[in-house]
Amino acid sequence: DESKHSHLTICITFIMASMGFVASAFWLPLRSSAATIRSASLHQIIKSSNRKCIRTIVCSTSKASKSGSADGSGSKAKKTSSSESKTPSLFTSSFRLFDPVDAKSIKSRPSQSPSFGSVRLNPSGVEEFLKNYWNKKPCLFRNAIPGFESPISPDELAGLSLEQEVESRIVIHWGENNKKGKPEYEGMYGPFEEDQFSKLPGENYTLLVNEVNRHVPWIHDLLSYFTFIPNWRVDDVMVSYAAKGGGVGPHVDNYDVFLLQAKGTRTWRISDVPIAPEDEQIIPDINVNVLQGGFPVKEQMICQPGDLLYLPPRCPHWGTAEKEDDCMTYSIGFRAPKYRDLVYTYGEHIADEYINPDQFYADNNDDLLANYKQPGLISPDAIQRVRAMVLEKLNDETAFMQWFGMAVTEPKRYRQGSELNDLMLDEKEAQELVDKILPLPKTSKSKSSKATKGFSSAAATTSTIKASYDNAEDGDLECVVTEACIYAYTTNPTTHQINLFINGDDPLVLPLACLPLVELLCSRKSVLTASTFRRLAFEDAASSEQEVETRIAESRRVLKLLFTKGYLSVSYADDDDDERESGSENEE
Repeated sequence: DESKHSHLTICITFIMASMGFVASAFWLPLRSSAATIRSASLHQIIKSSNRKCIRTIVCSTSKASKSGSADGSGSKAKKTSSSESKTPSLFTSSFRLFDPVDAKSIKSRPSQSPSFGSVRLNPSGVEEFLKNYWNKKPCLFRNAIPGFESPISPDELAGLSLEQEVESRIVIHWGENNKKGKPEYEGMYGPFEEDQFSKLPGENYTLLVNEVNRHVPWIHDLLSYFTFIPNWRVDDVMVSYAAKGGGVGPHVDNYDVFLLQAKGTRTWRISDVPIAPEDEQIIPDINVNVLQGGFPVKEQMICQPGDLLYLPPRCPHWGTAEKEDDCMTYSIGFRAPKYRDLVYTYGEHIADEYINPDQFYADNNDDLLANYKQPGLISPDAIQRVRAMVLEKLNDETAFMQWFGMAVTEPKRYRQGSELNDLMLDEKEAQELVDKILPLPKTSKSKSSKATKGFSSAAATTSTIKASYDNAEDGDLECVVTEACIYAYTTNPTTHQINLFINGDDPLVLPLACLPLVELLCSRKSVLTASTFRRLAFEDAASSEQEVETRIAESRRVLKLLFTKGYLSVSYADDDDDERESGSENEE
């Protein structure tokens, strides 16, 4: 009885909303073939107290029913034949970028994190890749991440595209000289409305959502697989869904990209001959950059879940979903700054920060005397004086280092500036959290008379501090790294200091003893527990008591600042477990 089912769903939605859960349910078919809905269910992605929750849209369609999969994933759908998937390719690597790891040997992931497959970097494979492939030529890694499962479904991706702060687009391939009078390719840009999906054609379209790592912590964790490329080169993780025949057409990108097949299959046509910007010819009068006439295809391959295809900048490629199998692809992009932007912004930075606006050029009187009979002449002396003045400012190594760190950690995409407002804490709230994560050891040097919980008021040695941390409470408290924050650092062996750069801010200057903390923050992990921060104080077994105290004090200062800026938030693992269980009961 579908009428009763609808009434029941509405009641469940009301109950969950009244209990403070963030959940949305839409009768939104992602494909026209899913227009007839036999049944629907609420699915909630539980979020922690400060974590953004993506809108969920879960439909069980007649197609899913036929495939025997209740979640629409089509797990019993016909698989690509082994002959198709294992056809030798010119670009298939003979080495592994990642090594499979026994899941039992890995520490449990933070709460809420789904399984990505258990792998770790293969050092020899990374060396081979960086030496011979990165920025040079395509490379295909078959089954690079065994057991990979997409953390979000196609319908959840569609839900994200409805949000105002999410960058998304839909590309439809109508074909050349189509009967509808449409352009060969048509681009539509989000945020979208629910009814726009029901109006899409049955096939030949794709939905693309940028910066999914910024909105979904689980996707952010995927970046930790690619730490062999510096943080300041990270652009985003774009996730796409393609119906049968869907794709964005033959094109080139200006950045390095890893294309991870997450669901279904995709056929790739690629070439290893880059197209220079001046030689790029795109189809005119359309709002999608598609190569006119395509390109000479050197290799065609079919990618399945877990396969990883690397493409260097300007390498022409064309991906198409040629089966009805819910094709999803993750594009992990690494963008390099433009020379023009670097020169322009550095000059502007020097002019704004290091030059007195009231300082003027001063003439050389001897030069004037030597050339006073030639008023139109710009003398070589004048040119050299001005050049020396400009280069003196531009050649300041310290100024350049600080500017560069700030410039390359600025978000690479537009921000409204208010995204972190809800996560920012005041000084008092931030200090209370820091005291829970890294309690201040009571030593003879401490000025506070009030003992911190977990520590004695007597002078503390390294061993007693460690023992106190081992017994301290709130070890399962989770610090959530705000998605899409960019962390990077420089070191100065001469001054024994570290400059930590975050999202284009002025650098945090820290002693070299804090390098373990800085490396942890730069690890691209989305969730860090209090216990992890505590262990960092004793990273080096040979550390002196003073070095341990310095690490703790500086770590407390950094954490407090990150909380006040909204770059870190917190959740309790136990609370998430309780919430998850409660959510499951409500769904039932």
